Amino acid sequence: MMVANSILNTPVKDLADDGKSEARLNVLYSPFRKKEVNPQDWESKMAFWKNNITKWCLDCNSATFTESKLQTVFVRNGRPASCLRTVIDDMLRHSEIMRLQDLLNQDPSSQSWSAWAVNRFVKAPLTWSFTKLKESLITAADYSTDDEYVHLAVLKKHSEQLIDACNNKGAKQIFSLDEIKSILSLDNEANMKVTLHWMQLQGLAAVTVVGGQTIVKLEAGGRGVRPLSEADLGVYRLRQIERGLIGTLERLEVEKQETEEEARNYLRKGMRQVAKSCLRKKRELDKCIVKRASALENVQVLLSRVKEAESDGEILESYKMGLAALKSTFKEAGLSEDNVNQTMDQVQEVLEVHDEVQSALSLPMAAELEEDLEKELADILSGSPESTTDTIQHGSFNLPEFPEPPTHSPVSSKVSTRVAQSALY
Repeated sequence: MMVANSILNTPVKDLADDGKSEARLNVLYSPFRKKEVNPQDWESKMAFWKNNITKWCLDCNSATFTESKLQTVFVRNGRPASCLRTVIDDMLRHSEIMRLQDLLNQDPSSQSWSAWAVNRFVKAPLTWSFTKLKESLITAADYSTDDEYVHLAVLKKHSEQLIDACNNKGAKQIFSLDEIKSILSLDNEANMKVTLHWMQLQGLAAVTVVGGQTIVKLEAGGRGVRPLSEADLGVYRLRQIERGLIGTLERLEVEKQETEEEARNYLRKGMRQVAKSCLRKKRELDKCIVKRASALENVQVLLSRVKEAESDGEILESYKMGLAALKSTFKEAGLSEDNVNQTMDQVQEVLEVHDEVQSALSLPMAAELEEDLEKELADILSGSPESTTDTIQHGSFNLPEFPEPPTHSPVSSKVSTRVAQSALY
């Protein structure tokens, strides 16, 4: 069994008892009734158990479990929950979990993530339904409480934690299996291998074995991961050499200090020849330290150059993507040298037409009318009475002639008054 014994005494043993009344707990631990009786209560109970199983897996840092293991975890009054089989079947049907052996049987090298997704979310539910129908018609379901299952949500969580932790280590993407184990803090190596296998199926990791050592390459920057190449293996070997040289230098420095301290002790005892021998050994250690330090510097320079080359390659790739995007934008917008020249020529023609219209609108009035106006303005400025009189008499002022003014003052008379009154009557 791949479920570790170290998680038998889990801290979430009484997780299902939190905040629930006695009556409600009895219902939750009892077998499921038919869904048609009370669909809402059925869904609530199913969600309760799925949530608790997920929490238990996360708290135990384990993505694998068995029904028998769950029966030892979720126990109430000495009696295990009797509804776990229904929960496991429902989780299988909804592709929330899968059998461990089914997962391990899938070959990452011959299956892409899209194909894996189609298999898990389309084919697997149909296969499960057919299997359950056959079992119900022929015989009882053939399963064991020790069958191992993998919780896919927990696997996803572990993979995200691993990628985040590894991205914090800079540009390093290649790790040994021991490094992965320490990063994930997984005591159970089997769970770690299951996580890596699932990451391979998703295209998040590439795993290979070189010289009996498992090497893992993780995706970085959301670009996915490519299979391990000779360049990747070369970088990995350089990093291993770097680590070995650093360890050797640390050991030589300690040995040098110990040799120097021994020389002092021998001098205190008056053993000069032995002290000289220690000093000769110290000088040899100094020479060895210089050589190892020089080798370490060369290795670090090579790793730095490799990192720069990768960065330059990413920059070049960015340039290519930007160029392609710019060309696509020009094409979609119809921007080309011919179109621009043609448009500018049309603009020039329209501007010329506009200038001609403005010139036509600014032309002076008729010449004869202009001359008459100029003559009339000259007469007004000269102030000539005759011309002014002629203008008034013969101009455009068509006024009636006034009568002659009277030569004597009017006189009132009684006769005229009577005549006027008689005229009124």
